[in-house]
Amino acid sequence: DTFAPLSSFHGLRLRGGNSTSSSLRAEAITFFTSERTPAALVAGMALSMLFSMPLKHDDGHLRSFAKRVYVALSCSSLCHEMVSVFASSLAIVQILKERRDFAADCPMTMMMEEYPLYFLAVRTHFITGLLCFVASMAVRMWIEYSTGCNKFAKAMTYLLGSTMVFMLSLFNTSLHCTESLGSMWVRYATAMMRATPKRLEPNILLCLVLAAMCMREMAACMGLAVRQMWEEHKK
Repeated sequence: DTFAPLSSFHGLRLRGGNSTSSSLRAEAITFFTSERTPAALVAGMALSMLFSMPLKHDDGHLRSFAKRVYVALSCSSLCHEMVSVFASSLAIVQILKERRDFAADCPMTMMMEEYPLYFLAVRTHFITGLLCFVASMAVRMWIEYSTGCNKFAKAMTYLLGSTMVFMLSLFNTSLHCTESLGSMWVRYATAMMRATPKRLEPNILLCLVLAAMCMREMAACMGLAVRQMWEEHKK
């Protein structure tokens, strides 16, 4: 009786290695569903934070720059999590459409072999969005408490920063298919290129153009804020 839980866990591992196609399909659907739920929760929290700290004319240059960083991180978190939720839904529909047998011996291998684009999209966007969310909280902690108690604001910012780094390290050590989150992004981009037809689709082209325009405007905005802070510092 004492070793019953351990025996049950060992039995699950053995059954996972010899799963039928139907059980592999069911476990893959469970995985994507379990990823979609927390991604939706993080997206809701990021949306609530996005408009909670508007820019004001009387803000100092440093505080105004921090607010811009905070909004950029919150918006990035929202976008990443929305893509993760959307990719999870697409993956579930695609799995339900399949009726063929899978040659994989475990759900992870099956998802990487049969649905690499959806799997990598869900994982990379969810983890990246979560890290952006924690980073935005760290920036907001400094904005809210730096005027009242600068040391306390720094302490809480360092705490959230260490949490974010630990989460990233923990995620990297848990990966089996890639070495780090960065290499997972590379594999995700590769899977996207393979899934895209030889002729560049208008939607993909429009996405790239809008992303480039976003980066250009963001760089101009942040560059202006940095120059203003530098001029204020020299005075």
